[in-house]
Amino acid sequence: ATQKENPPFTLTGDDGVLGGVLPAYYARLSQLSGFTFKMQPYATFEDAMQAVQNNEADVLAVYHNNIFDARSHGFSTTNAFATLNMTELTRKGTQTIRTIAVPSRDINIVKSKRQGSSLSAELKGYDSAATGFEALKNGSVDALVCEMPAATWILNNARISGYNLVAR
Repeated sequence: ATQKENPPFTLTGDDGVLGGVLPAYYARLSQLSGFTFKMQPYATFEDAMQAVQNNEADVLAVYHNNIFDARSHGFSTTNAFATLNMTELTRKGTQTIRTIAVPSRDINIVKSKRQGSSLSAELKGYDSAATGFEALKNGSVDALVCEMPAATWILNNARISGYNLVAR
């Protein structure tokens, strides 16, 4: 189970085929292990989690939080094999950040990292980093906080300038 549109992890190509990092990873894992994996896309990350919890799917392709949060949702996790750093995108010239777009599945991570800081910007949840970036482009938010691979994918595919990328 995976979220359908969560670039660069999952995205539907013009041909209607699900592509991205996760389908490629599981295809390679199939080659190496002999197990067969079928990616079943769901509209949201929460829908994908629920599909596993309801035994409609066997595996959640990726979990975007920590082991404690995973266990609170009833998931047994494998060892972490990568840490995805969060980053912030703003429009050039942004002086004040009042609202921040965050993929909904990452809001608790961002909140926990902000504890004890003076950051008081409002966090707005979006289905993915890509939809959060649309909000940044149209001025609905002042910044986007997302995983570095997603930010890199967004900037490479948008092929536009006028944005600052800040590692956090």
